[in-house]
Amino acid sequence: MLHTAIKNLIAHRLRLMATALAVILGVALMAGTLVLTATMQRTFDNLFADVYRGTDAVVRAQATFEGLQNVDPPRNAVEWMPR
Repeated sequence: MLHTAIKNLIAHRLRLMATALAVILGVALMAGTLVLTATMQRTFDNLFADVYRGTDAVVRAQATFEGLQNVDPPRNAVEWMPR
């Protein structure tokens, strides 16, 4: 069984190399994405920590909303059309 597997790998070198390249690229792209995400998260954490350094509390005005709140949206596009 092992002899047959090795023989097939040797016979299909291009397929073996393409598969290895695909796995290597996939792992590299995933690692790069995770590093980029962690770097961006750390940057924003540091940015907001610097902005609010020395601040114990933040007082904000009450947000005002205009229009209808908590209303069900129309069920179809005809209800959106002007009459």
